[in-house]
Amino acid sequence: MGPVGGGAEEVDLAITGMTSPSCSARIEDGLNALEGVEASVDLVTGRARVRYAAPVTVRDVVAEVRRTGYGASVTGSAPSPGADPPRPTAGDLLEQLGSARSRSQGRHADGADRAAGPAGGLGEDGVPDRAALLRRLAVSASLTVPVVLLAVVTPRTAASAWLQLALTTPIVLWAAWPFHRAAAGSARHRRAATHALVSAGTLALYVLSLVGLGTGRPELLSFDTAAVVTTLLLAGSLAASTARDWTGTARRPLRTWPAKDVAAADGVVIGGSSTLDTFVPLVLGISVLSLIGWLVTGHGLAQALPVFVAVLLVASPRALSLASPTALVAGTARAAELGILMTGLQVMQDAGRIDTVLLGKAGTVTSGEPVLVRIVTVGNLGKAAALRAAAAVESGSEHPVARAIVAAAKVARLPVPPVTDFVEVPGRGAGATIKHTPVTVGRAQLFEVVPPQLSAAADAAGGIAVHVGWGGSARATFILADEVRESSAGAVRRLGELGLTAYLVTGDTERSAREVGDRVGIPAERVIADVPPGGKSVVVQRLQSSGSTVAVVGDGVDDAAALAQADLGLATGAGPRVATASGGIVPVAGDFTAAVDALRLAHATRRVVRQNLAWAFAYNAVAIPLAALGLLNPVVAAAAMLVSSLVVEWNSMRLRAFRGWVGAGGPVRS
Repeated sequence: MGPVGGGAEEVDLAITGMTSPSCSARIEDGLNALEGVEASVDLVTGRARVRYAAPVTVRDVVAEVRRTGYGASVTGSAPSPGADPPRPTAGDLLEQLGSARSRSQGRHADGADRAAGPAGGLGEDGVPDRAALLRRLAVSASLTVPVVLLAVVTPRTAASAWLQLALTTPIVLWAAWPFHRAAAGSARHRRAATHALVSAGTLALYVLSLVGLGTGRPELLSFDTAAVVTTLLLAGSLAASTARDWTGTARRPLRTWPAKDVAAADGVVIGGSSTLDTFVPLVLGISVLSLIGWLVTGHGLAQALPVFVAVLLVASPRALSLASPTALVAGTARAAELGILMTGLQVMQDAGRIDTVLLGKAGTVTSGEPVLVRIVTVGNLGKAAALRAAAAVESGSEHPVARAIVAAAKVARLPVPPVTDFVEVPGRGAGATIKHTPVTVGRAQLFEVVPPQLSAAADAAGGIAVHVGWGGSARATFILADEVRESSAGAVRRLGELGLTAYLVTGDTERSAREVGDRVGIPAERVIADVPPGGKSVVVQRLQSSGSTVAVVGDGVDDAAALAQADLGLATGAGPRVATASGGIVPVAGDFTAAVDALRLAHATRRVVRQNLAWAFAYNAVAIPLAALGLLNPVVAAAAMLVSSLVVEWNSMRLRAFRGWVGAGGPVRS
């Protein structure tokens, strides 16, 4: 792969015909071998993102995919890497959930914008994979029935043998052609694939039958076995495609995010060219050793070759290779249905490993819309005058506290004087000049002197306290209340049920923060107060250094740095653009409970991954020895392989039944 220089463009492709991680790896390797091309291919989403530069064109990219035996069509053009990406809002993300993305294909008018499917792949000439599979399965099944009847009723006659050959040939050479073509593509690229096992097994049975027919040895005839095995394999592929239909529909919004093939074993991420590919050569080796073992122990070819084929089929690593990706994409798709957009499959995997959750207060645990409830003044300053001065300064700020003070002045119909030289100190307050007098609004740290009366009022406040003053001295204190969400206590309880440790981190005073923590069920030792916005990321770092895997739930306004520092960022309210930029989760519902649902679903997905892996390993541990000992014939082996894969896929589809939880009482959303 050569470097992609300036002027590079990106294109998204829909890939057809992939059935295993080795397929995506083969396509990715082929594309990356082109000069000036960088590509990533995702098996579970059937999508590739390709970055290319002149002289390479979209036509060249599509042609390379087709050359490897797969289909490709342009689905959209990604923004250039050097350009600033648009910042999605919650509304934008919800819109993505409601409809599939439709993008202009104008700049790909070179004719490749609708390049058709693979010549002979599972999807052909633009026909969807499912339709192509159904057509091949229908032909294969209709021909297999008479082949089996002939083998059972008249197994030893020459006429029967020739009829079986005539009926089996289109099954093995046409219906199974996608497997053979993919296996040939793997061989050209010197990569092993599960297609190679299927192709080798069916062809071995067919060739053995030809040898028996040509030499007059009816005991070698296995046309019926070759036909049944091919039909079973096609039926299994169709069933797997059906199981993934819902996932493909629900995950459409995810296709706006860069895709990367993910296959994991209990948290260990394995790329498309992963160690899973070594199973295929290992299976071939075991099959050959089984064949040799049976031959050297005095068994004939008629007995040894079916054992070879049975091991090839039963030991296919397909179930193992799908154990993690199918669960991850099913969980991610279910999240999208619940209004939670994951920014990638890796995010779902990371979410399942979280053990500590840091909660912001304003806008997360509380409503984020404080209201002014009390004003305390000193000296001759009246409350109305203090409110006018504070509202004048805060009119230049978008902070929720500032909005609350300005709103209170409007309700009181107080005229607000103009200001100059406005300046804001994040997490502390703001200042401006009113009629040549610098006025400050904010926390006590901004003042040289805070009269005892005001300090006492702030300390006793059960909410947020800010001061207004000038000349270095505070002159009045504003007490604001930010109501705790009714759902917050229940959401914190749900975090505990997941085994997660919750912390409340806020810039409010110790008293105010502890009161909120007490109301939602977070003990005082896990309430961290007086933390400036930038200090929240320091808290995250401290917990991470102690071995915790940390998620931060915040509104994305004061929590941006912490969201980026965390192992996982969950943004509510105004935070979608922050979470998408930092690779986190966006609960577009804007509610704390949506973040809890994201973590609950991630833990459920992690359990399913472990179940899938346990099943795949147990299946191989039992089935391979049985096949090698000759206790499984090829038909049973093919059926066992298909069942093992379908168990993994359908177990993953159980995540479709996951129900979201809303509110303190725990009602669900479907």
